[in-house]
Amino acid sequence: MGTNYYAYKIPTKERKQELCNLISNSENWNEILDNIHDTYGDFEYYGKPMGGKVHLGKSSGGWKFLWDPNSYIQRHGHEVLLEESPGYKRWGWESEPDTLFQLYPLTKQGITDYVMQSDVEIYDEYGEKQDKKEFLDFAFNKEGLNAKSYYEKYQERPIFTSMSELINMLISEGYDIQYPYHDFESDGLRFATSNDFS
Repeated sequence: MGTNYYAYKIPTKERKQELCNLISNSENWNEILDNIHDTYGDFEYYGKPMGGKVHLGKSSGGWKFLWDPNSYIQRHGHEVLLEESPGYKRWGWESEPDTLFQLYPLTKQGITDYVMQSDVEIYDEYGEKQDKKEFLDFAFNKEGLNAKSYYEKYQERPIFTSMSELINMLISEGYDIQYPYHDFESDGLRFATSNDFS
């Protein structure tokens, strides 16, 4: 058993009014739903940040707090004209090196700066509002196992161990991620090697 924690970005009065106006004046369901999701939905990253509900991490009995890295591979590239003749065009994709998008630096200060913004509130998965300072003190100082110490202590073979594109990108950014590749440490904090876990 564990408890997940979320940061909610509170929209401005102006943004709320924009949504009310859109709902009142538009019959385009997709536009309405997309705008509501961009403001109130679960955080996603598809070339730009979307959604106002950010998974911060999970506290589980016996384990060190597990932070969600909220790190995403940012694809770069653009469409180019490869060949052209009268009445014919052939397009292709010219790629540039991928980069890493991080919602916050994977440090205590980076998380603190994100959480302490005036328009952010913290809730647990049961809807209980959390005091920001108490939450950070708890999450930063919770002791326990990490994946490597668990497998060393209990001599159990990991159920799932594989490298992912995100893990490779994090390693290329200098994070020390080792077998069984489930988590890693940064600034004394434990981070998952995937986003939005439960």
